[in-house]
Amino acid sequence: MPPYAVAGSARSLLWGLLYPYMEQQALYDTLQEPYSYLGGFVTINDWWNSKLDTNHRKAFGSFSGYQCPTRRSGYYANEFATNNNDINDRMDAAGPQGDYAFVCSNRTGNWWYFENDASGTLTTTLNCISGARGPFRPAFYTLAGTAGQQLTWTPRDTFAWCSDGLSNQFFIGEKHIPLGRLGQCPNNVYASSNAVRTRTMGECSYLRGYASRTTSAARTLASYEAFTATGLTANIIGEYPICRPSDYESDTEPPAGPYHSAYRALGFGSWHPGICNFLLGDVAVRGVAVTTTTKILRVYSFVDDGEVVSLP
Repeated sequence: MPPYAVAGSARSLLWGLLYPYMEQQALYDTLQEPYSYLGGFVTINDWWNSKLDTNHRKAFGSFSGYQCPTRRSGYYANEFATNNNDINDRMDAAGPQGDYAFVCSNRTGNWWYFENDASGTLTTTLNCISGARGPFRPAFYTLAGTAGQQLTWTPRDTFAWCSDGLSNQFFIGEKHIPLGRLGQCPNNVYASSNAVRTRTMGECSYLRGYASRTTSAARTLASYEAFTATGLTANIIGEYPICRPSDYESDTEPPAGPYHSAYRALGFGSWHPGICNFLLGDVAVRGVAVTTTTKILRVYSFVDDGEVVSLP
């Protein structure tokens, strides 16, 4: 199984690791270039802003494999990140923008916090390994010891991790981007009470993760709002969880409440009428109705719940 991340918040997520399998070896090689003592796979703002030239940035932002032709074609990237210090709480993730997200489900805590330290042990607040219930987990890795060396990594899981069976597991889906927000990334410090920032923070670089940035690369099907210790076993919203193109596009909507929370913009959803496409573990692609219930979607987002349901 490909890991969702190589090593920590500064490194490439799953989307960069898949480049060689999509005839993009040159992009993958660019990610591997040693970056000082960090040893490659670095995707921080300074790497995008200062270490790549115009042709490199154009190649990343123009890769059509991560673009849905219903939404976009050509060059799409966040070029305007001003924070080279790369504070984790910020949403200004410079890099290419795309239309797909891998499925993330977590048994404990906030689903969008992805990281473990260099030793492979859990940090005190991030339970992305032991608490994971989605198909992807981080790699085993060893950081480079000296400048110019590459870090090394290996996948954590085989397909056996999906114990419910690959045909019963969503891997990747189309991510919701509200109408009028294509290509927008707020480039601000995250503020949960700011609906404008929240509704657009899923359109930053798909190569970056950790905290609010993870929404550009991953989404959850269990609940879009339960980002607390309640976990993801219940949905606190009484409506269907797959978004329609026009859902939650207006900043004049109330920033909280059962039907208008800005967090609802961070779900799965497409601009195709009535459906959202998902890739299952057996490589089948299914158009899933936006009216599919949370119970069914939750079963398809957990690798080990033992439940069997059929998609409508």
